[in-house]
Amino acid sequence: MVESVLVTGANKGIGFEVIKLLSAAFPRATIYLGTRSVERGEEALAKLHAEHLGRHVQVLELDVGSLDSIKRAFNEISLTGKSLDLLINNAGILIPSADPKDAEKVFAVNVLGIKNTIDTFLPILAPTATIINVSSELGAAAQWTLPSELKLILENVEELSWSKLEQILLDYNQPQPQYAWPSPPQTAWSYGISKAILNAYTRLFAAENPNLRVFAVCPGFCATDINGNAGFRSAIAGGFSVVWPILNTGLQSGLFYRDGVSLPYASQKLAENMTPDPNDEFWY
Repeated sequence: MVESVLVTGANKGIGFEVIKLLSAAFPRATIYLGTRSVERGEEALAKLHAEHLGRHVQVLELDVGSLDSIKRAFNEISLTGKSLDLLINNAGILIPSADPKDAEKVFAVNVLGIKNTIDTFLPILAPTATIINVSSELGAAAQWTLPSELKLILENVEELSWSKLEQILLDYNQPQPQYAWPSPPQTAWSYGISKAILNAYTRLFAAENPNLRVFAVCPGFCATDINGNAGFRSAIAGGFSVVWPILNTGLQSGLFYRDGVSLPYASQKLAENMTPDPNDEFWY
């Protein structure tokens, strides 16, 4: 039974659609709408109420790029004395820049922000809680291009550790890196790298916590603010993909899904064609 839910980055786009879907599926559950801006969160809540949804939705100020903000959000929820049944890490950023400082910002939210959120909320997660990390097939494309040494680290979950993943993150922006990073084929390549590392972390965390259900989920190339609404898939469809593991309990923890279909962690097909194609099954 789902009684308490937290969705980060939920005042718009895919996160907002996830809130709507979960409000309909679990009308009695307390759902926390995580948002950096309380004002925008209240606007989103008003939209929910206009659709006769969100009776038990509460706006929660939460910036996953700030550990202090994450801790404040945790304290607010923990004071209720309730366990958290669902944690959906939807918040993420894409910066169209090749500047190493911008790459650090992307990593800080898309990887470190999610890890910090999970670590902080772990004490109040229900014993069989579900965690969903919203990822992207760009991570699979990026992982394919990496040197074999790096790919082996990311793929060998038996020998993987957070310290290894953290070292990879730090190495990416070094003037003289340890690894032979490929030349970025696009200015937003750090986004793909961040999602490849997030996928590896998802597998690692799932292996370390077999009692929990843990998934990386790709919503597809949706029309949202993160890509200037260039996507050909709706945010609603993306929302359905994200909640699929919640509403369909037969999926295997630790895997990478889109619309309930298991995806590869490294894809040559995507790496060779970075332009989304609506007729391509990998991009729909």
